[in-house]
Amino acid sequence: MRIVAVALAGAVLVGCTGQTTPPSAPMSPAPTTASSQPEPSGTPTPQQSSPTGRISQDAAAALEVSPVDYGDSTLVRATFGASQRAKGRPVALQRQTDSGWQQVASAKMTGAGSAEFLAPGTGGTFRAVALPTAKTRDAVATPTAKAADQWNRVLNSGFDGSSLPRPWDYRLTDIYDAGGRWCSAPRKSNVEVADGIITLSMSKASKAVTARVNASAKRKQAQAGQKTAGCPEGVFDNAMVSTQDRFTIPSGMVAARVKFPRAPGAHASVWLQSDAAQEIDMIETFGYGRGITNVIHVRGTKHPADGTQSYVATDLVADPQWWDAWHTVSVEWDRSGVQFRLDGKLTRELKVALAPANYYVVISLLSSDWETYRLTKPDARPGSGVDAASVPKPKLPLTMDVDWVRAWRTR
Repeated sequence: MRIVAVALAGAVLVGCTGQTTPPSAPMSPAPTTASSQPEPSGTPTPQQSSPTGRISQDAAAALEVSPVDYGDSTLVRATFGASQRAKGRPVALQRQTDSGWQQVASAKMTGAGSAEFLAPGTGGTFRAVALPTAKTRDAVATPTAKAADQWNRVLNSGFDGSSLPRPWDYRLTDIYDAGGRWCSAPRKSNVEVADGIITLSMSKASKAVTARVNASAKRKQAQAGQKTAGCPEGVFDNAMVSTQDRFTIPSGMVAARVKFPRAPGAHASVWLQSDAAQEIDMIETFGYGRGITNVIHVRGTKHPADGTQSYVATDLVADPQWWDAWHTVSVEWDRSGVQFRLDGKLTRELKVALAPANYYVVISLLSSDWETYRLTKPDARPGSGVDAASVPKPKLPLTMDVDWVRAWRTR
């Protein structure tokens, strides 16, 4: 898979833990954790070696440069030919300057001949150089590459002005029966565009709406053979926007710069929905003490199937300050599988066969009926690394801020 990024009814296709899709025979996923991939390196230290002397060209090598701005960093991946592969071989990443090639990062080669870097700065022309070893006399370089030659940007959504820009539109407005969310629904008033940011919020519904929706929920619960409790935690206004019917992408990369709500009781997400019963949840966040997930849904089957295996970056999000910062999330996919990244680092790779499909982008802040109890009784997920006693009681409204959403296809 290339390194690529996309910046981000009855039971309607609602996705993000609430999608209703037709059942099918399970696929056979081969999930790969981030630990099986080379860890991107950063700025070289004085102890790291720089290539000197003769540098020959590896005709079988390749260099891929991501178009995503990961907080003023660029993701680059090199793959060397079979004759040059040696696990642990030092590899230097260089950026071309007016005065020549400058080393900006270094890494160790994997047994498969790859090396991954998170280089400081954005843009530019790169090459990777594998340094000499006891078995190889000369250093060898990949071809040069830059993101603009490999990727074509097809979506570039900033949120200037005061109204929702095209190709975005409101989604599932005032629908209280989507995906079992009988006590909440997206409202246009919970989406605000100002100061270059789109803000999605979750808030308490009005008394009039609460009375109507509570009675409706009781009827639906009775029809479903459930206890007719109505909405004991309350009725809530949510937010959801998408590019449905206005922009789709069959494969490539999508990325978004987002600040997620720290409080539990709702889930903030950037995800891709298709008309082929396939959904890619680029990221779902459930708040401090709960965590974040990367999953896909393929014709009724969730991957990873075990919900406890859905969570990623547990150590990072166990720090409450993580939730107060901006983060760049991305997903890259083709017919053979999906890669998820958080701030440039691989969090999950799923090798699952996907049917041809066109995906639209969705941003949402939703409160499902099963999670709103956490607004009054916050807890912590076992394995989250967070003491439940340290999770404060949420205060409404909860908000999710998005700076930009971008998407690319390979040239």
